[in-house]
Amino acid sequence: MITEVVIEQYLNKFAIEYGLADLYEKPGAKIFSLDLDHRSIHLLMTERGFLLHGSVGVLPENDAEPLLLFLLNANYLGQGTGSSTLGLKPDTQTLTLTMPVEYEISYPEFKDVLEEYLNYYDYWIEEILEKTKLCSSPTL
Repeated sequence: MITEVVIEQYLNKFAIEYGLADLYEKPGAKIFSLDLDHRSIHLLMTERGFLLHGSVGVLPENDAEPLLLFLLNANYLGQGTGSSTLGLKPDTQTLTLTMPVEYEISYPEFKDVLEEYLNYYDYWIEEILEKTKLCSSPTL
């Protein structure tokens, strides 16, 4: 099982490799807040591993159904999300992307997982912005 100490070591190594000062804060036990350029994501420790989690957008005020259907299709069998899942925060307005990692992981694997998550994160921020602009359109 991967531990909090190991994750902290991996994050420190990642920060050094990419020249990132102050890559993360630790607001509580088993929680890391990562600041990567314009991205603000969280790494949350679980009993089986960890989750990468971040907000990727907000539902439009008018006619959110087309966007929700689009996101539902993206989640289907992980077709558009890799091993991540698009969801809603309890406020029912904020869209999130969450990737579970539930296995023992080496640093090179951790780096690959983090980079993969960041790629999907960036993609979905842009995609949701674009689809939100088109929400008044009859098709997505």
